[in-house]
Amino acid sequence: MNIRHWVLPLRLISIFLGGLSLLAASLWHTGDRVGLGFAVVHFLLLFGSNLGVTTILNKYTSPLHSPWENRFITTSILFLLFDSLTPWWAFIFLGASTRLLESFVRLPSGPVFNPAALGSLLLCTLGVFPTWWGTDFAPRFTLFQIDLSIAFLLTLFIAGFVAYRYRKTPLILAGFSVFALTSFFLTGENPLSLMLNGAFLFFFLVMAIEPKTSPNKVEDQLIYGSIIGASIPILLQIHFLEASLGALLLANVYSRGKEFWLYQGKRFFKSV
Repeated sequence: MNIRHWVLPLRLISIFLGGLSLLAASLWHTGDRVGLGFAVVHFLLLFGSNLGVTTILNKYTSPLHSPWENRFITTSILFLLFDSLTPWWAFIFLGASTRLLESFVRLPSGPVFNPAALGSLLLCTLGVFPTWWGTDFAPRFTLFQIDLSIAFLLTLFIAGFVAYRYRKTPLILAGFSVFALTSFFLTGENPLSLMLNGAFLFFFLVMAIEPKTSPNKVEDQLIYGSIIGASIPILLQIHFLEASLGALLLANVYSRGKEFWLYQGKRFFKSV
């Protein structure tokens, strides 16, 4: 098969998330809970509930045609956010709710909100919070006196390449810059240690650049990234349920809200 088929952004991010999930699960141990065994069950609960809802919706509503990778990517992201101590029912809730949100909370061009972020935030209201366990795991090493994880490097190079292929670099640079300035202004502390965390990088390079809910125009990307970067430290200060996910949803309100009003405006002028 042509190598270009495997380095397409959607295919490459699927391979990356699958590999990251397997590596993280193989290194996860908590008491008698070995990650790999529980990982299989939790992944199947996520994917199975998502697929089950999809099957029902396709039978009774207009089906949403999307590549199989989209289901796998959403499942993998949720899997990496919630560890093996999360109750089993939460994975069924996440798999089903993300599919329902994607289907019914949407504009003609796609979902209004990042489904994984909104589903996870809804679960937070039930008292189950993401640990981001699979995004910053061991083994760890020191580089230039900075403590880093293998997950950080994998995310930086592979997900970073995908973000570059999606042309989301302005969004990421704006988000990083505004986060650093806002965080330092609010806390007076150096934000670098947090920014070199694997979970922080995973959030920006995988979740924040999701193609269907993030903007494509450079000027919109700068505003979108700035909203995320400014919102995370503020939401942390007020002890919001989950700061990163909340910030992403606020940015979705901007980008998708703008698209909604542009769409309504076009419909209005066509009807006049």
